[in-house]
Amino acid sequence: MLAALACGEEPIVIRVENFTVPPIGGPVMLVRVQNRSEKAFHGELRVKLPDGWKLTKDAQAVTLSPGEQKRLPFAVERA
Repeated sequence: MLAALACGEEPIVIRVENFTVPPIGGPVMLVRVQNRSEKAFHGELRVKLPDGWKLTKDAQAVTLSPGEQKRLPFAVERA
C-alpha cells in the first residue's frame, strides 16, 4: 500500500452516485471513480447488475491521475 494512504484506506474508490431518468433518452447510472494514490491509474471499470437489468455497455476504460476523480455514465436499457 502506498505511504500516502491512511491505514485501511483504498487507493481506488468506486461509488454509484445516482440513477436518473432524463426526459430524452433512457435511465443513466453515474459511477464515481476516485484515485487516492500517488500513482496514475489505468484500467477498466466493469459494472455487473442483478438479473433482469442491462446496460448498453457494461465496461469503460478509465485513466486517473493521482488525486483525480471522474464520473462515468452507464446507460441502462429498458427491459
